[in-house]
Amino acid sequence: MIKYGKNFPEGVSELDIELWCYAHDDRAEGERGRLTRFDHFVKAADLLWNVEGSSRSVVWNDWTDRMVRAMIEHKFVGLAGAGSSGKSEAAAIFAIVDWLAAPSETMFLICSTTLAGARGRIWKSVSELWGALEARWEREGKQLPGKMVNSKGRIVGVDINGQFSESIGLWLIAAGKDDEGEADKKLKGLKAPAGGRLRLVADEFSDLGMCVYTAMVGNLSSNEDFKGIGMANPGSKLTPFGKFVTPRAGWPSLSVGMEFWQTLFGVCLSFDATASPRMRHPERVDRSGRHLYHWMPTAEYIAQAREAFGEDSLEYWAQIRGMFCPTGMERTVWSESELLSATRAVSEEEWDFGCVRTLCSGLDPAFVTGGDRSPIMWAEFGTIAGRKTMNYLGHKIIAESGSEITNSEGETIPVTVSENVIEQFREHCLYHGIKPRNAGFDNTGGGVVFGQWLHTKWSHQVRAINFGGKPAERRADSLNEETIYKNRVTQLWVQPKALVREGQIRGLPTEVIEELCQRKWHERNHSGTTACVEEKRDMKRRTGRSPDLADTAMILVEVGILNGLLDVIEIRKNDRKQHSEWKSLVSGPLGNSGGPPGSERKSIVAMPSIKRLKHRRRIS
Repeated sequence: MIKYGKNFPEGVSELDIELWCYAHDDRAEGERGRLTRFDHFVKAADLLWNVEGSSRSVVWNDWTDRMVRAMIEHKFVGLAGAGSSGKSEAAAIFAIVDWLAAPSETMFLICSTTLAGARGRIWKSVSELWGALEARWEREGKQLPGKMVNSKGRIVGVDINGQFSESIGLWLIAAGKDDEGEADKKLKGLKAPAGGRLRLVADEFSDLGMCVYTAMVGNLSSNEDFKGIGMANPGSKLTPFGKFVTPRAGWPSLSVGMEFWQTLFGVCLSFDATASPRMRHPERVDRSGRHLYHWMPTAEYIAQAREAFGEDSLEYWAQIRGMFCPTGMERTVWSESELLSATRAVSEEEWDFGCVRTLCSGLDPAFVTGGDRSPIMWAEFGTIAGRKTMNYLGHKIIAESGSEITNSEGETIPVTVSENVIEQFREHCLYHGIKPRNAGFDNTGGGVVFGQWLHTKWSHQVRAINFGGKPAERRADSLNEETIYKNRVTQLWVQPKALVREGQIRGLPTEVIEELCQRKWHERNHSGTTACVEEKRDMKRRTGRSPDLADTAMILVEVGILNGLLDVIEIRKNDRKQHSEWKSLVSGPLGNSGGPPGSERKSIVAMPSIKRLKHRRRIS
């Protein structure tokens, strides 16, 4: 039997021919009738699902074509797509067809946040496609080279000896941040089967542990025939997905509307919902009258997202535009570009010789300020080249539920939520040797009562940080001289900018930076002369979560400032008034009314420092 210029054994199926040509034909594309690998792939997929009797079909469109073609042609592929753009479906189709092309030679790993989460995304598509194929083949008296073990998230393959083997097939791995340790063990040192074909798909790559990124571009890529595919709604550039698709020409090289770019390792494709096949072809419907691309966002949904988040928001760019928000377009208090320097932790060698390092801790009790979690965060403070510096060490989310304790008399006594949080905070600080005056907590609103409990049960020296009311009598140099803080929360969120710029805040993790970069300036109250951040309830309504980690980081910075462990270049309001008085005073003797010609512009005391002014006042 001759097809595509190749002699095949009699009785071989059309599907087997397409799969063999896709995976094993090493002739040049077009040679003696050979098609492209993509064309053989599409034909094989159509024979698997787009046939009579199949309960599941594959809907091809230009987005699916681009995704599959990239996965076939490149070793490393990033898919930066809007929500419901078909990334999971394309990856599932690729996984099954690519594995069936060489089932005894291929291991296909699929990493997702959790097994439960994957069953609602990529594994849902895998299960449906495999189930439809299995049911049809069973009716036709044929058998697939593997079996589905859905409870474990596995399709176990059959090796060359006809035995089921977990070293081949499709294997779902939970690799979210909470499961990173276990996922790291599974991925380290993993080798391809005898045939040498190893694949890794990272679904929701932004939310996976860094171990997946390390394995993908590290030890797994050393296998002879390896492919790494990462998919996500693009958000932070500091996530594993952001690192994976970093442009080879740098982030400034990205522009609005860009659909493809070279990365450090391969390529990345971007998919914008405003230009999706559904938006470009509203007339395409199936036999039931449903839109052919019904899973893609509608015009109404896009308009709703634009209204809810704003066109300049990170959420809109990630969920709708399918692109990293261009630098400068965000109206956020912090941008990732200014926080990049704060990600590098301080090494032991950088600290000044003999400097005493002080540990501090911060707590943001969620139940008193409308937050979602109650994080404890801790950091060390010391000097680097004489400059006071904070180095983040870690954080944990503490349990808020009440509990019971047994007293000395054996009686069971209930413990309230507040008492439980206070005890965990106190124990944490005692364990790390953190003194009460070096610990702080959010004292806003209901935190006043919480603070009274904390001071009673531990120490009155614990710092009470209030996010409400008027700003403290100081102004950081990160704003123009004429700019003032609208309120205290704005001051707490903005004052670390100068410290970050001067390299005095280090080691911030990605999850803290993500929250810092989500808060926007207030739409009405922020202006050229007044700095004002949006209210927490508005941010929570917009993003769906509270900036608990970011708030805790701001508490930690304030604790450092109050204890003199961080220097903020500030001018108190009374000093500004004194400064103005002295400018008027010195303008007489050395200015226009008696100084030498031109001294009104050249005088060394035309804009003196506060320290110099006070010194001159004492002399006079």
